[in-house]
Amino acid sequence: MLVSAIRQRAVPDPLRGRVGSVHGLLETGGAALGWLRGAVLTQFWTVTTPFWIAAFAMVVVTAAAWRPVSLSSPIPGTASARP
Repeated sequence: MLVSAIRQRAVPDPLRGRVGSVHGLLETGGAALGWLRGAVLTQFWTVTTPFWIAAFAMVVVTAAAWRPVSLSSPIPGTASARP
C-alpha cells in the first residue's frame, strides 16, 4: 500500500498505468524467480536453507538502509535533530 501511494505521487498522470504494470510485472516475476532459486537450493541443501539466506539478506539490507532512513525527515518542513 505504501509503495502504491508513493508511486502515485511521484509518477505523472499519463504514465501511472504503465509504471504500475511494470511494477506488477517485476514484482510477480521476482517472486517466481525467487521461488525457483529456493527450489534449486533445497535440492542441494535442506529446506530451511533459502530461509536462512533470505534472513541474512534482510539483515544486510536493513543495516545498509538504517542510517539513511533514520536521518531523513518523514514530515516535510521538519528538520532532523541529527547532523
